[in-house]
Amino acid sequence: RYENFAAAAGGDAVAEYRLRAAKVAPDQLATIIYTSGTTGEPKGVMLTHQNLSSNEETSVDPFRMLPADTAVSFLPLSHVFERVAAYAYLFRGVPVAYIERMDDLPQALVEIHPTLAAAVPRVFEKTYANIMQKGQENTGWKRRVFDWAIRVARDSVRWKAYGERAPLLPRLRWEIADRAVYSKIRDGVGGRMRAFISGGGPLSRELAEFFWAVGVPVYQGYGLTETSPVVSANCPGANKVGTVGRPIPHVSVRIAEDGEIFVNGPCVMKGYYQKPEETRAVISPDGWLATGDIGRLDEDGYLCVTDRKKDLFKTAAGKFVAPQPIENQLKTSPLILNAVLVGDKHRFIAALIVPNFPNVEAAARQQGRAFASREQLAADSWVHDLIGREVAQVNAKLAQYETIKRFAVLEHDFTFDGGQLTYTLKLKRRVIEERYAEVIERLYAGT
Repeated sequence: RYENFAAAAGGDAVAEYRLRAAKVAPDQLATIIYTSGTTGEPKGVMLTHQNLSSNEETSVDPFRMLPADTAVSFLPLSHVFERVAAYAYLFRGVPVAYIERMDDLPQALVEIHPTLAAAVPRVFEKTYANIMQKGQENTGWKRRVFDWAIRVARDSVRWKAYGERAPLLPRLRWEIADRAVYSKIRDGVGGRMRAFISGGGPLSRELAEFFWAVGVPVYQGYGLTETSPVVSANCPGANKVGTVGRPIPHVSVRIAEDGEIFVNGPCVMKGYYQKPEETRAVISPDGWLATGDIGRLDEDGYLCVTDRKKDLFKTAAGKFVAPQPIENQLKTSPLILNAVLVGDKHRFIAALIVPNFPNVEAAARQQGRAFASREQLAADSWVHDLIGREVAQVNAKLAQYETIKRFAVLEHDFTFDGGQLTYTLKLKRRVIEERYAEVIERLYAGT
């Protein structure tokens, strides 16, 4: 413990520590953290002591972290989200379990029984896919109970996720489903989780609703490396599913005419390291940071983020399409593991889709089909039709110009090691489009 460490130090060491600490000014550079480079060359974001300490204090206080909590840390500490979460744990005496590999997370959750964790949307997408895969591996009455519990969860969203009053019968159904299925889902994330804090990208509303419906609390927030990072956050007592929360204290948000989000406050970075022109391009003389994200503030002051400004597609017909919300809808299908939309400057939207291989193989076995390899699975016309029905369900909810007209089924998922994902598992669109240029060209052939 820190107090024991300090008590064991000699008087001279304590005096020197206090002298050095007193010389640290709030606006002094504390760290340089590099952006992920999803939209170009990574830039060194210069963050001060005030940037980090003000952000940690105001964004974390509502969660009332205590030494009795246990936190699990699995995101890289080179990412500002995990860095500030680590400061929050340390400042409040929360024990932290560090996981070296993301693949070890499911086992670690069961062993450690954490109460707190900072996570990115891909973690929830994979967790949901695993839940659905295991449920569909059941047969007989176990499968029927699982399917019934999933239907009950969907029917419970209005009161479990949004706090509406529910009649007695739906509550009784939920209690039965909870004992049979939901409690096991919660056990799969340790059984004690009281706050998953989701950041680093947009989580689909459908996934957030699902986790709240089964009793796993997921609080979504929003921020950038350039804002140290938290701009807004949902929290206990002020949570609105489908948004990224209200701006935290002392941070102001305004929306430009084109929908871009601007931020002002003590969290805004000092600038980009050795890049004064790039700094001036994003920070106005009066301190407003242009985030490059598109969003809106709702009637209750909660922020809704739709997409990155640079990620928006402009079709040949001049229509703007935000790809992330559509990709997130696709990934709620138990048959789809990952998806990337393409279509900038084209006549229509197309998609690269990674199937959830175990679930697709299970569906194939029910039809007496089998595949020798993932390559054969991805090329099979029956699989294409199966995935096509999932795409059609998403298309039914979209405007005509947003609908996916063609898609390709890929034999491999996108990976960090392959260079297609950032270290927080966000898509590197330019890299993916270059890697699959021939596939994309075939999607638009003859048009």
